[in-house]
Amino acid sequence: MKAVRRAVGSLMVLSLLMLVGCGQKGPLTLPKEPKATQQSAPVQAEPITPATTETQG
Repeated sequence: MKAVRRAVGSLMVLSLLMLVGCGQKGPLTLPKEPKATQQSAPVQAEPITPATTETQG
């Protein structure tokens, strides 16, 4: 009788874990229209100029 209770208990725990995992998939359907996002203008970098070094001879 103990073996039957243990088997039923284990089966219930395993089925509960499987049901909990089913809800972690995220949304099942995609939205019909994507939300409009505001895009900022790209930042332009300043031109790189080579550094000048003055050496005294």
